[in-house]
Amino acid sequence: MRQTLRFKIRFFTALIVAALFSPAFLPAWTSSDIDTLLAAEWSKQGIEPAGPAGDEEFLRRLSLDLRGIIPAIDEVIAFVEDDAPDKRARIIEDWLAAPERGEHWAASWDKVLVGTLEQPRNVVPQIRLKTYFRNWVSEQFNANTPYDEFMREIVSARGDLREEGAVLPLGRWQTSPENMAGSISRAFLGQQIQCAQCHDHKDDPTLTQKRFWEFAAFFDTTAARPVRNEEGRGYESILLTDTPKRWQKKVPDTEPEMVVFPKYLDGSAATHRVVNDQGIVLDRREIAAAGREMRKLRDKRNAMRKAGADPSMMMELAEEMPDIRDTRRDQLPQMMLAGDNRQIARNFVNRLWARYFGRGFLEPVDAWGVGMEPAMPTVLEALTDEFIASGWNVRHVEGVILNTRAYQLSSLPTESSAKYPDYFAHSSVRPLSPEQILDSVVRATFADLDPDDSNRLRNLIRDRYIGQFILTFDNDEMEWMNAFETSIPRALFLLNDKGVNEAVSARDGSVLDRIDESTESLEEAVDYLYLATLSRRAADEERKYVVAMLENAPNESGLQAVAEDVLWGLVNSTEFITNH
Repeated sequence: MRQTLRFKIRFFTALIVAALFSPAFLPAWTSSDIDTLLAAEWSKQGIEPAGPAGDEEFLRRLSLDLRGIIPAIDEVIAFVEDDAPDKRARIIEDWLAAPERGEHWAASWDKVLVGTLEQPRNVVPQIRLKTYFRNWVSEQFNANTPYDEFMREIVSARGDLREEGAVLPLGRWQTSPENMAGSISRAFLGQQIQCAQCHDHKDDPTLTQKRFWEFAAFFDTTAARPVRNEEGRGYESILLTDTPKRWQKKVPDTEPEMVVFPKYLDGSAATHRVVNDQGIVLDRREIAAAGREMRKLRDKRNAMRKAGADPSMMMELAEEMPDIRDTRRDQLPQMMLAGDNRQIARNFVNRLWARYFGRGFLEPVDAWGVGMEPAMPTVLEALTDEFIASGWNVRHVEGVILNTRAYQLSSLPTESSAKYPDYFAHSSVRPLSPEQILDSVVRATFADLDPDDSNRLRNLIRDRYIGQFILTFDNDEMEWMNAFETSIPRALFLLNDKGVNEAVSARDGSVLDRIDESTESLEEAVDYLYLATLSRRAADEERKYVVAMLENAPNESGLQAVAEDVLWGLVNSTEFITNH
């Protein structure tokens, strides 16, 4: 009897374990599985996919997508000469662990979550403040922090930007709960909810004006203030804090007056809690006492400001404020994950696919909830399953995507694949971002720099020119470089930029200097020029044409001038400033 009971217990335990850990709960979608799903869709539409990308084309694409920069000459040569059948999988694994990957992700999240700061408007302080955030993002992605934790850190961030880089996405808005709410929804849910600020959403009947302001109420206690330097002039940092306010919020400009409470988009309500600096929940009496003290200090500060008091004295007064805060924003990340766990994962997978294929399953990537349907839904849902099952492991899902046959297809479309760009049957041609161009110009023209010097030079050139992109190509949306990513301004910048012209000149450590010292024929020199810029050897006709130009140079000085012109032409070519 005991043996029978023990057997039954073991049997049912095994069934429970099998159910919990079966593929239905923990799917394991491989790159081959994703390719099978894609192939099935291509077959339905009668699409013939493009052929596989060659090694040089694949390596350049992968380097730009993962590291934000073209590969070095030696990397291209070593990869092409490697005969191992698993070399693509190995280079993907190596570069997924490269520190440049985190930097490249940081640039992307800067565009999505920060954009152009309202204050300060000067370029140099903007770059300084953004650096804190970018460094933090880079660290998160290089450490492979789970994506749900990454989101949680940003949504609930507070403190001094110099110590907490995650505060900038909310800190950029100063005191604007509606903009904070719109930014978080757009980035992590992929939903543009701002139009419900003034009226019910026209395309999403579930998103009413009341629902929008209930969500915005999570940020009603959040405020950012600039931290100035000792002279009280320039911006040194941003301080993001939460202070207690009334639990109910009056919606502006509503008739009759609308009053809301913090509720998530699915209708779940937050709990009203106020804590001190030790995390201890305060009762109403303690909250009232702290409120009286805060009002007294604010009145004193206003009087000092009117009297023209020294800024340092004002800062000392601010430090005396009671350290208590409302916890509504602390509760928001868990409420988002409880109510929209799958949508958050699906939205990131869609962004990830767009990052590597030039467009998402749903395009634009932040158009969820307005009646649009994603392309290739079976592929999207499979990758979403895998992302959640992996514990929100970004690096893992990147590896699944990058190892697919689809990612490694040629950018030369077939007749049928060209008709269906949203079926991903050929690689898309994409413009490089400004930073990809800057970093790639440095790599292409300063071939012999060691890593430390290369990074220093990249940062120098980036700081020198990035301000021009902000001032010249800014727009009224958050993605502050999108206007640059069109062919005309990008081409004009390269054609006329003094720094680019200086970079292509022959000098110690330049690519032309290396070619002069390490090549034995003009043909080999031409191949090095192409490898340095386009990550491939010159085609036969290209090689013949450039060799003829070099041979016709009247003297050594003329030869150098021709080589500089060729390098300049390659850097300004469409092939250089696109990813394909």
